[in-house]
Amino acid sequence: MKLPQATSCKPGDTLVFSVAVNGYHWRYRRLLRTQKQYADRHGYTHVVIDRPLFSMLGNETAWLKLSVALRALESGYQRVFYIDADAEVRETTPALEAIVEADKSIYAARGYSDRINSGVLLFVNTPASRAFLDKVIDNIDTPLPLEDDVGWGENGHIIHFLRNEAAFCELPASWNNNHSPDLNDYIRHYSAGPLREYYSPAWQDRVAFIGLSWPARLLRAIHRLASPAPQVSSVLPILTARTVKRFRNLQYRV
Repeated sequence: MKLPQATSCKPGDTLVFSVAVNGYHWRYRRLLRTQKQYADRHGYTHVVIDRPLFSMLGNETAWLKLSVALRALESGYQRVFYIDADAEVRETTPALEAIVEADKSIYAARGYSDRINSGVLLFVNTPASRAFLDKVIDNIDTPLPLEDDVGWGENGHIIHFLRNEAAFCELPASWNNNHSPDLNDYIRHYSAGPLREYYSPAWQDRVAFIGLSWPARLLRAIHRLASPAPQVSSVLPILTARTVKRFRNLQYRV
């Protein structure tokens, strides 16, 4: 497919998505609703990836955000906006047109650690953004310098490879606030850190989350007693293909 020019975006050319497998679509149900409302206000396509219910990758399913973003760009979406499931989008959050610059195609903000936080990522469809995602995914198994490593997931690789990325534009903290309850923000991110205590799911959602997440943990534990933990680099392509097939809106339709 010949990709349309990113400079002439229509609302439907933009995908907003989140990854909430292993029961997290229940724990963060209220927050995911705000993301859908944001997408609906601006005419963007919205997808919550809430399957598979049980993933042997556990927390490493965080890598799915990057592989899905790349597939969405390759399919023709002109902007792909990823938001972590534990992030609340405020009603005052402007359209993405407010932050996109002509010569920049990768956007993220710093978190409370003063390093780039990958809980909110915007990619504009350019060769630079696609090449960046390709590079990060190709280096899943590459060890990181200590100053970039966060212990698990893809965030450390995002930090590392954005250091010298000319297409990167740093967003204000208001677009990914995970550090201050007093900040006049657009997206409030209740990730591990200062804001975690400010979010509590409804009791029904908490019960549903526990009912799904604990069996998933048990299955992973049993599986890993029988065989080594799966390599993300070998599982991710299969998981990505199945996800894109299951959630058809991840593929752009002209």
